[in-house]
Amino acid sequence: RVRGFFIWILMVRSCWLLLLLAVVARGATQVTELGPNKLGEAQPGFDWGGSCGGPGEGSFEQPVERGAQLEVGLIPAGKKSIRISLTSVNDVDLRLYEASGAELNLVGWPKGEISGPGLQSMMYRGSRITWSGYNGVDGEQGNEYVHIEEAPLAADLVLFVYGYRAGQAQVKYSYDTQACDDSFSVYVGHRDVHVLGTIPAGLTDVRITLSAATDVDIQLQETGGDRTLLVGWPDGVLNKHLEEKILVPITGDMSQLVSYSGYNGQGGNKGNEWIELHGTTVTSYEMRVYGYAAGSCTVAYTWEKAPAPPPPPPSPGHDGTPGTIVKVDMMVEMNRQDKARHVFLYRDPQPELKKLIIRRGSYAQFKLWLTVPLDHDQHELRASLEAVRHSHTQPFTTLSSCDGSDPGEWTVCISGQSMDGEHHLYTLRMNIPPTAPFSEWVLHLELLHNGVHASGSVSYTHLRAHETPEHLVCRLLLEKKKKKKK
Repeated sequence: RVRGFFIWILMVRSCWLLLLLAVVARGATQVTELGPNKLGEAQPGFDWGGSCGGPGEGSFEQPVERGAQLEVGLIPAGKKSIRISLTSVNDVDLRLYEASGAELNLVGWPKGEISGPGLQSMMYRGSRITWSGYNGVDGEQGNEYVHIEEAPLAADLVLFVYGYRAGQAQVKYSYDTQACDDSFSVYVGHRDVHVLGTIPAGLTDVRITLSAATDVDIQLQETGGDRTLLVGWPDGVLNKHLEEKILVPITGDMSQLVSYSGYNGQGGNKGNEWIELHGTTVTSYEMRVYGYAAGSCTVAYTWEKAPAPPPPPPSPGHDGTPGTIVKVDMMVEMNRQDKARHVFLYRDPQPELKKLIIRRGSYAQFKLWLTVPLDHDQHELRASLEAVRHSHTQPFTTLSSCDGSDPGEWTVCISGQSMDGEHHLYTLRMNIPPTAPFSEWVLHLELLHNGVHASGSVSYTHLRAHETPEHLVCRLLLEKKKKKKK
């Protein structure tokens, strides 16, 4: 595969847009301080939702360096139906490795197990890995994807991105529900009833297996209500010596579908019994084991977390509570790292005035924490720039996604979103068109509730303009470039 590198010499004729970034929340008296493990403070990366559960999805912005391979994040073993896409205006490549010390390159040019330009796939320890190829989707080399399907991932993998040009890439990912599992061992005395634990309500597809060298029997009973004995000889609803499956009535006009191996055990081994609770557990159950002979017993169990129920519809005449902007992070360091976008920190003698110099035709990113989601039906974001030295306000058009956003328009688009504790965290991109007038601006953010400004939602404090004239700032920048050429 051959790549061409071209050095373009740009004659900069235009000046720079000096943007004074100052946002203060009105009425936001409680500002959450994020710790080091919070998403708002951490670097971009995957959030796989713990060791089990799901499904889940997310997105984030990934910095890309020219000629460098950067780690995007770990894909943990056990996840199912993993889909990862990478989108950038520049040519970037996905590379997928085993996380073990062997560093087996599974996907990516030039040394991957699959490394070609077009769509291709391979089998990896029971899972099928499908890659778009380095030419990307429809020939767009900054638009690649990798899917891992057919079986849960058998080992940890690590995703990298290689940049043929510096910039940013948006990473989107999703995964399916993953079963949870655990096990433990207990000693059961002769003719003893040993309580193994409680199965709570709200779990899905619970399966519990007993393994013992001696004869043991499972007992399963409702913890409340009528304390129905679902499984157990001789009085349980399921009490046969062979496998059976019954819809058992439960207190409160409910029912639970239960399967039982029978007390003769799996394969006639009376120490190997199992039960399954199909669907979601409608109430809590106590599980016990009875020993016909003394000995040790291993209990292995699997379950899935039931999906969260949908939020209840609003009651008539109530359209929700106005939200609040909790915090704004202008991501100064991350914006400065992307030199390809020509975003620099302005050396202001007043450090509290967070200023960035942004080249026209480029963009800057910032993060926003809200108490409510941006749904456009009730809550939407209004962003605008106010010129410091003359009376002019420039509004932005807010877009729900950065896909297809026009860099030649004044827009603020959502490039990523997630939950940070109880707050909704958004990563936004502020596009500055090439036709933007050179000036010094203050950024204003306002949260609208049902189309109107909500009391306490957001405001700003007018900060004093910098004393350096715009033409002087422009001239100093141009002189700096000339000195570098010499």
